[in-house]
Amino acid sequence: MDRYHQELYRLRQFDILLLATEQLHPDAEAEAKHAIIDGALRYWLEAHPSGNPSPNA
Repeated sequence: MDRYHQELYRLRQFDILLLATEQLHPDAEAEAKHAIIDGALRYWLEAHPSGNPSPNA
C-alpha cells in the first residue's frame, strides 16, 4: 500500500474510533476521545518526512 492509501486508511480508522466513543457514557466518551486524539497526534507528529513512522509509534 502506498503512503497516500496508508494515511487514508489511518484517517478512516481514526473516524471509526471517534464514532465508536459516542456509544460510551459521557464521562468515558470524553476520556476515550482524548486518548484517541493523543494517539493520532503522537503518530502523525513522530512520522519521519520519508513517510515511515518512527520506531516509537
